[in-house]
Amino acid sequence: MSEVYCIVEGHAEQAFIRHVLAPYLAERGCFIYAWILGKPGHKGGNVTYERFTNDVHRCLRTRNDVYITSMFDYFRLDVNWPGIRELHHNIDSGKALSPFEILSTLSEYTKTALSQRFPNHSLARKFIPYFSIHEYEALLFSDINIFSKHFHGGLQQLNDILLAHHNNPELINTRPEHAPSKRIQRIYPQYKKIQHGNTIAQEIGIPTISNMCRCFNTWVTSLLSLETTNP
Repeated sequence: MSEVYCIVEGHAEQAFIRHVLAPYLAERGCFIYAWILGKPGHKGGNVTYERFTNDVHRCLRTRNDVYITSMFDYFRLDVNWPGIRELHHNIDSGKALSPFEILSTLSEYTKTALSQRFPNHSLARKFIPYFSIHEYEALLFSDINIFSKHFHGGLQQLNDILLAHHNNPELINTRPEHAPSKRIQRIYPQYKKIQHGNTIAQEIGIPTISNMCRCFNTWVTSLLSLETTNP
């Protein structure tokens, strides 16, 4: 059995962890608990590295025998986040980076920075980062047919979006107004992020999402491979 604290960006991500990912992992011996970045009562957003390290410190003070993970949107990270300047430099120089390359860079730099900030807590091993390249709702494009169970029409529009991004949900976005959740809400104005998002994600299922989303699958696989003894 392994236990993981997951620091998340907001209520939608917290609900996804609690109601979709946690049951799947628990059946396989990994127990994950989500809390929102910042002080209790915080509504989410404003993902700064300083606030994140404060929460990591809070995790370590609460339990020193658990793993720590994260679920943040890449585009919301502040300019001081480890690896962000390097990524922006590569992108500005014209280098095309895949979602997996972005995630790998952020993970490497964040692990290194946390290990230096908390040198006595083995965070190079105990921290398993995850960043949604655009936002959590991109995962819902893993099976667009599920939307037809809850809304009328719109499947062709969803399919066009998916095809335009090479059938890779993790690529869906080009600029803030084209974020996955905003695209869904334009097609289905009645869509509610937490209510509908979690229901749809549950019906799609973690195996299907993992099959469609390489970065997400890498994260889940890493969580399931954690040592079952105290870390």
